[in-house]
Amino acid sequence: MAARPVDWHQRLAHALVDVSTDALVAVSDDAQVLFWHQGAETIFGYSREEAVGRSLFDLIASPDRLEEERRVLAGAIATGRAATESVRRRKDGALVHVNVTITAIRDTSHHLEYIVLAHKDVTAIRSLHEAARIQARFGELLEFAPDAIVLVNLFGRIVLVNAQTERLFGHRRDDLLGTALEILVPERFRGGHVRHLAEYFTDPRTRAMGAGFPLFGLRKNGSEFPAEISLSPLETEEGVLVMSAIRDITDRKRAQEALEEKTRALEAAQEELVRRERLATMGHLAGSVSHELRNPLGVIKNSVYYLKMVVPDDERVRKHLSILEREVATATRIITGMLDFARTTPAMRVPTDLSDLVRDELDRLLVPDSIRVELELTENLRPVMVDPDQIRLVLNNLLSNAIQAMPEGGALSVRTGSLPDGLEITVADTGSGIAPDHLEHIFEPLFTTKSKGIGLGLALAKRLAEANGGSIWVESTLGRGSRFMVELGRETAP
Repeated sequence: MAARPVDWHQRLAHALVDVSTDALVAVSDDAQVLFWHQGAETIFGYSREEAVGRSLFDLIASPDRLEEERRVLAGAIATGRAATESVRRRKDGALVHVNVTITAIRDTSHHLEYIVLAHKDVTAIRSLHEAARIQARFGELLEFAPDAIVLVNLFGRIVLVNAQTERLFGHRRDDLLGTALEILVPERFRGGHVRHLAEYFTDPRTRAMGAGFPLFGLRKNGSEFPAEISLSPLETEEGVLVMSAIRDITDRKRAQEALEEKTRALEAAQEELVRRERLATMGHLAGSVSHELRNPLGVIKNSVYYLKMVVPDDERVRKHLSILEREVATATRIITGMLDFARTTPAMRVPTDLSDLVRDELDRLLVPDSIRVELELTENLRPVMVDPDQIRLVLNNLLSNAIQAMPEGGALSVRTGSLPDGLEITVADTGSGIAPDHLEHIFEPLFTTKSKGIGLGLALAKRLAEANGGSIWVESTLGRGSRFMVELGRETAP
């Protein structure tokens, strides 16, 4: 047999350390961590960088066993070796049951160099033994309970399940006993579940789990189900156990969601009915009031015209007559809007070129010199079947609003184009924009963000667009402008 190299035993020792699954830790005489093995990372959850230089007691000792751990370590230093069975705490708060062997390493002069601790995780083995005792004592009592019953020990390991647990989760009983409870919990909830279980053992009492947030169970096949879980402490000779009663509430959730959906549909129908009644009442009122106001406004307008012709050329008088004339025009504009809103008739659809319609309406409008008009009108659009007079009213409202939104000037962009299932008119401005909390109300009758006007223009535009088989919506950024889009169906002439 060939002679081995002198350092073969040292390399063998390193290899044995590397392949060991135990948590090997070296500490100084004051329990500062000097070496942290990969097995320690696996069992206790701390990386080597997190552990080295810290007190071992601060890292993994259970607070209620701290003095006992100090005595055991001191005994190992005094005698050279010690062995104990204890409980350690992981980084995530979970407890593990370990067998610990402690060896004091001294130099040739018998001075202490460091202390080696080897931790073997025996949580699963201990839990299996505990499960056998718990099964013998409580198994028959809980076997036929209608809910899935799962008993968990201090270490978060399953020590008893009943038949309903097997049916609900799809696991065989033998595969669950001694296993961490997280096997029944969806992965996204596992971190919080470990923490909640540790907190429960500090104050064990009967209560519902997960108040205020939904709970889910995880079956063996990977599917999830909504669950209702109640927790109860159970005193045994082995200590306090947590008993979870788990119920699948899938059917209840479905029934609740169906009821909520029907409730929402009923509320929407009721709101639509109220809206229609309100619009009808408003239309009748607007029509009657508008007719009554047109005549006196006409008289005032004629009187102003007469006074302008006969009164002396006094600047103050002229100023006030101009104010009267301007306000009469404003009132007339409001009344016209009310009449338009009140007397909406069924759409008389004829083949219409939308680009030509936009040009005609822009020619009628007085656009200030401070506003730049940008047109992007698609030529040769197939005619769409709409009521041109009604679409003109829609355009008039959108264009007028855009101009009013830019009192200091800006850009007014108008485009027409094709869509996969229709045609589109877009009117955009670079004005003041609409506040986000106003956007959802912008098409409601009598809602307005202007100091003048009664808020019927956009409501009328929406009604007319829908009457012509289309729709209208808006995008807006406060301080940057708005963009209104009108979509109309492609109903073409034969």
